[in-house]
Amino acid sequence: MKNFNNKVVVITGAASGMGRAYALMFAREGSHLALRDHAPQYPNIRVHHQVLDVSNKQAVYQFAEQTKAALGNACIVINNAGVSGEGAIVNVPSVFGLVGTPNNSDYCASKFAVRGFTESLAVELCRSNIQVHLVHPGGINTNIASQAKHEKFAKKFLTTPPEDIVEVVRKCILNNEPRIVYGNNAARIWWGARFVPFKALRKVLWQQMGPTLDPAPYKDVL
Repeated sequence: MKNFNNKVVVITGAASGMGRAYALMFAREGSHLALRDHAPQYPNIRVHHQVLDVSNKQAVYQFAEQTKAALGNACIVINNAGVSGEGAIVNVPSVFGLVGTPNNSDYCASKFAVRGFTESLAVELCRSNIQVHLVHPGGINTNIASQAKHEKFAKKFLTTPPEDIVEVVRKCILNNEPRIVYGNNAARIWWGARFVPFKALRKVLWQQMGPTLDPAPYKDVL
């Protein structure tokens, strides 16, 4: 993909954090935007927006149909929470889709599922004109851990500005790089997942994350 000018870009979770940063970046690139949760005003581009529940299959299909009617065929889909011709699908399984972490078993399970689905999709489409990208953000400074009980975790790990990873993703789409690992501690986690024996890795993960977690759920087992 050579540029994003006049391309239709669909972004879920566009109200804040990385989703909002994606919307701002693609707007600067001259893309037309279909956004879930966010309705920015940008000059010289078309924007279709809608608040919807992405767990509602029918609502998602309706959003896709309305996007096509309003803007035309989607070229890039950023799944931060019908492509034809040239296009790109970007799914975001996080670094928690690379390793299992304490106090996040359900979240990790969902991210491993996204990773497996996207890797399979990438194989299926490798001979087509549709690019498939996996984004594994490390500690990005968003409101994902905004509750008071997560303050220690957020302060220690969530330090990378969302604008930084969005710029990396932009370049990787243009260069058709299928896997993007970026953000605080992302490279270390990627390296550990690939090369450190699990017996040792689990201890390292607990040593790093344990002190930032609420100890109450573990009082009877530790």
